[in-house]
Amino acid sequence: MLTDRVREQFAAVLGLPEVEPDTDFFLAGGQSLTAVRLCLAIEDATGKPVSGRDVVERPTPAALAELLAGRPAVDREPVPDREHGDPLPEEPVSAEVAWLWAEVQRRQGGTSAYTVPCLLRVRGAVDRLGLAVELVQWKHPTLRSVFVEHRGVPRMLVRDRVQPMTVIDLRGRSAEVDDVVRAALREPFDLAVGPLFRATLLITDGDGGPEHALLLVADHCVCDGRGLEIIAADLAAFAESGAFSAPAPTVGRTRPANALAYWRRQLRPAPPPLSLPVLGPRAADPRHVVGHVSLEIPAASVRAVTEAARRAHAGPFAALLSGVAHAMAGATGATEFCLGTVVDRRPLLGLDEEVGFHVATVPVRLAVDRRATPAETVGEVAGRLADAIDNSDVTFGDLVAELRPARQPGRTPWFDAMVLFYPWIRTGDTVELSGGALLLDHGQFELTFIFVEHETGLRLVVQYDRDIYARTTAEWLGADVLDKLAEFLEPAEDTGAGLFGGFTFD
Repeated sequence: MLTDRVREQFAAVLGLPEVEPDTDFFLAGGQSLTAVRLCLAIEDATGKPVSGRDVVERPTPAALAELLAGRPAVDREPVPDREHGDPLPEEPVSAEVAWLWAEVQRRQGGTSAYTVPCLLRVRGAVDRLGLAVELVQWKHPTLRSVFVEHRGVPRMLVRDRVQPMTVIDLRGRSAEVDDVVRAALREPFDLAVGPLFRATLLITDGDGGPEHALLLVADHCVCDGRGLEIIAADLAAFAESGAFSAPAPTVGRTRPANALAYWRRQLRPAPPPLSLPVLGPRAADPRHVVGHVSLEIPAASVRAVTEAARRAHAGPFAALLSGVAHAMAGATGATEFCLGTVVDRRPLLGLDEEVGFHVATVPVRLAVDRRATPAETVGEVAGRLADAIDNSDVTFGDLVAELRPARQPGRTPWFDAMVLFYPWIRTGDTVELSGGALLLDHGQFELTFIFVEHETGLRLVVQYDRDIYARTTAEWLGADVLDKLAEFLEPAEDTGAGLFGGFTFD
């Protein structure tokens, strides 16, 4: 029976013994990323195509099975099997990596905008970390790769050597910690020479003896945000075992070849740029030097975000993105515009635990209706995010080349503001690692709203290009987002539970 097969995949993806026909995927703990895994699992089990929007609109096994019953089975050609960690062939890289490589060449290096860093507090058997750092590079060949140019096109070459962990003892010099970290973040990568991954153990004074922190820094061409989480989990596991074994081969699946048609419908005609208060004309070749405004999100708003997302059958990121959209609408008077974000394509590619650059930048076109209920608005945003993931085969660079939007000097096509989420990392037993991503002095976009999860809550960081926006503008926009999260989202009942349980975002 189709419903039973769908129920089995719901349970497997959610990690539950079983689910009922009316179990809501999102209320049971699902979110956008796991929804993609659910789509692929159901396709494998039934042969019927499933989209992320299908799961958003039909979030129970019974409803989804009813939808699929009328669909014919479709043969999907599997991507050829590749053992996890196999060296990548010496051939031109993906279009997104090629775009990053070209951006670095255009800027002639020297920028940290494409650096991916995190700082992790270390507890436990610190003496095992050095070996773990080497093992993680052997497991993930991208971390020991370099990029060389061949006839104007970058090629990835995997080296047969690893970069040892550096140890810096700052005991008695604790005031220098910030300077050491900032210097490490500003040190540029040479894509042709490498290494493109660095690990530094910092030793500082603590109340009960020395304290340790592990600074991980990688070039964006070989690692993304999810990659940092994978590296941290592997480091903790390798420190415990002293060795690693590659997981079973994974198989990705090709997606329908209609993604470009979807983006044509979404992005033509292009929405006008947002009318935001700027300091002056944008430069054709901006410096991308950024400042940061950090605002703690009240616990009541965090609960409201979670509840609004659950009611709308979505992950909390959809609710956070809704809050930013309403703030931008209020600030500019626009009712339809695009916001940028990134989606993780690993589930689509069959690369769930692979380190590399496997994300896509997507413009999310939104129509803000102040008369809509919170559930309606969050549900609409969740649907657009699901569509963006389903159609992420087309890279942002290809979208620009194919659709040829009107370009203005210094502006990103289609959107003026980016919305991101940085998760809190906690992993390990013998060696426990906890921490998160670090903010940089340079940015890729002129205005970015970053929701940063930390050990006890959630904060909003407004990252702004200092040549374009005044700090007071960033402060005003950030405060307005917090107001919208408090006013626009229906308040959740305080049950007396902890303020923040570390839920999973998109």
